[in-house]
Formats: sequence, C-alpha cells, structure tokens
Amino acid sequence: MQMHHKANKGPDMKRLLFVFVLLAVSLSAHASMDMSLYIPSPPTGYPTFTAVQSGAWNAGATWGGTAPGLNAVVTIPPNIVVTIDQLELNNSRAPKWVRVEGTLAISNTVSTRFYVETIHVAMGGTLSLGTINTPLPMGQTAEIIFTSPNADFDKTWDKQQVTRGLIADGSVKMFGISRTYAVAVTTDVPKGARTMNLAAVPSNWQPNDELVLAGTYFRRNAGSQDELRHFGSFAGSTLTIAASDTAFQNDHLHVTTGAGTPTPITPNFHIANLTRNVMFKSEFTTPTYRRGHVMLMNSDSQIQFAAFINLGRTDKSTPLDDYKVSGGQTVATADTAILNIRGRYPLHVHKAGWGPGPYDGTTLPQTNITGCVVNSTPGWAFVNHSSNVVQLHGRGIRRGGRR
Repeated sequence: MQMHHKANKGPDMKRLLFVFVLLAVSLSAHASMDMSLYIPSPPTGYPTFTAVQSGAWNAGATWGGTAPGLNAVVTIPPNIVVTIDQLELNNSRAPKWVRVEGTLAISNTVSTRFYVETIHVAMGGTLSLGTINTPLPMGQTAEIIFTSPNADFDKTWDKQQVTRGLIADGSVKMFGISRTYAVAVTTDVPKGARTMNLAAVPSNWQPNDELVLAGTYFRRNAGSQDELRHFGSFAGSTLTIAASDTAFQNDHLHVTTGAGTPTPITPNFHIANLTRNVMFKSEFTTPTYRRGHVMLMNSDSQIQFAAFINLGRTDKSTPLDDYKVSGGQTVATADTAILNIRGRYPLHVHKAGWGPGPYDGTTLPQTNITGCVVNSTPGWAFVNHSSNVVQLHGRGIRRGGRR
C-alpha cells in the first residue's frame, strides 16, 4: 500500500501522544532522489577483536585472549555465535563497532543490557533473541542502548550518518513476551478519576507498566490531553492506576456523532500499554543527531513485542537539508554540511526486497513486525521504504512523534 506523506501543518507534535493502527507506509517521496545507502568500512585507529570460537561476550576465551572493551572494533565471523548474557551498568565497555557475520545472540534466560555505538549485521549474519515460541520471559528484560561518545558524526568517514544504531543487511530475529497493546475504554473517565472500565481483560499487564490514556478533546493549535499513568490493578472489568500516580487531570469522554449523520455512532477511546521487555534505546537524546536508529534491509527479519525508545534522528519539525531545490532541480547537499538527513527513523525497513509473489519471480521471507512500540521520536515512527513484503501486524503505538 502506498501513502503519500504531506508536511504536518499543525502544532509541534513532540509532546503529543498517539495511538494508531499501523498498516504500512511507502515513502514514495524518496523515489526522485538517490536513496542508495553507503555503509562505511569499520573505523580505524581503535583496538580490534575477532571472535575465535562461540561463547559469551565477556569470556576472554571467545576472543582468544581478553574480551572487547571501550571503543573496540569487533568482528563475529561466520559460523560463530557470541552470546550477550551480561547486564552492563554503564557505557564504560561499549564497543564502537560490531560487525556480525555469524550470530550475535541475546540471552533469553537472564536480563541483559548492552551498550554499543553501532551494530552492523552483514549479509548472512543474524542478531537474535529467543524464538517465536520461546520469547524473552516475563520478568526479564533485554536492552540494547546506542551510545554516542562524540556528539557529532565524522562525516568524512560516515558520509550518510548511517552509523550510531542497528544497520542490518542480515536478519534480525528478536522476540519479547506478548501482551495486549491497547484496550477499549467503555466508560467516561472524568477529571479526578483513578479507575475506568475496559471492554476486555488485558493480557500480561504488570504493576507499574507505563500506560497512556487517549485524549478526547481536540482543538487546533491546542496541546494533547493524552495522559501517561502506570498500571496498578485490574478486577472484574475495572482498571485502577498505580497508587503513586496522580488522578487524571482531564476529562476523557465518549463523543457521539451529530444527529445529522445517517447512523450516529459513539466510538470508544483506548488505553495502551507502552512497556515491552525487549528495548532498543538511545543513551543520549540531545542534540537530536546523537539519537540511534534501526534500519532493516533483509526481508528475513522478525521483531515481536519490542520498544524503540528515544530513537530516530530525522527531525520532522525542521526542514530536511540533505537535498535542496535549486533552479528547479533537486541538488544533493555536500555530505559535511548535512544537519538533518532523512531516513534515520526508530524502525525503518529499507529496500528489503519484493517477494513473495509475482513481483520478480522470487519467493522471499516476509518481514514481520508485531506488537511493537515507538516511544518518543522527532520524526516518523515506523517506516516502510520500498519493501512491499513487509507485514506490520497489530497496533503500533507511538508517543512524541509525527503522523
């Protein structure tokens, strides 16, 4: 499905909260520009490590000596599986570059946290966590945190500012525990309320999960009335927010269409759960270009019930400047002068392929993104660029971005 995007002429959306059903978005606006991707070679001048056998990331034997440390440039060769099973407390051991030709596996038996500047999954390589039948269990978390020790990019080395994130020419298979992403609210929730009735029992909602209740009052140039709270308890059909939360500050009311409509309706609004136990995050969010991003370029990828938090550095609140119009022609900006490049989004499926089907006579696996959340981004949340095989299942939820 193709949808042509128009510039948002409304208010600054960075603080607004949106819950929407996500189908697929094809960025046809890019068609007139050269959107080929230049992935730089591994950086030089840093300590290098190459895995010599399968094993744990922090085990010296995996690397034939000592484990990688801060600013390491790492290679995982084909047929080798390196497993992350550590919970890092800070970025003091964050590698600068990890090239995955074999498998980088995140343990699904313990909670993990891994700081890294860039992960490049090469063709034939895999980044994995669990399987669709053995996701990361409830009570355990996995965090990949993209760090940025230098505020700006080395634009001579990284001409397209594609590093600082996950770039996947190979496959990405990551599975968080499933949970109900949103439930319809069947009663009005007036200002001062702490409870509401729901249309269904949410699955796997846990105490202190972050929730967002959709606002129902909309006026041009007015702020959103969506409200963040935390899950407290559920009994019968009644949800109660956490005791530590303040009561709701706005009325959240059902609205019936006007009497002049053929069949008046009273649509429900929803409360959504923003918490996931698999998380991709940015360590730093300002300036905007310090944020990480995720780009999938292999159709054989599946990500289930993951959160993409503070990711994306393509800022839709200011003009893009990688291309400019001059004399009626689209002209590329010099690499070193680009401040706001397009195509660096929280979850971006970039030219991943056409099949299966009659498109080119081949059969390719389909990319599946299920039950995922984008939480805080300055630009588009989920992006499908010339990847007609992509299937996005369920509701995508985003906060602080643009439609």
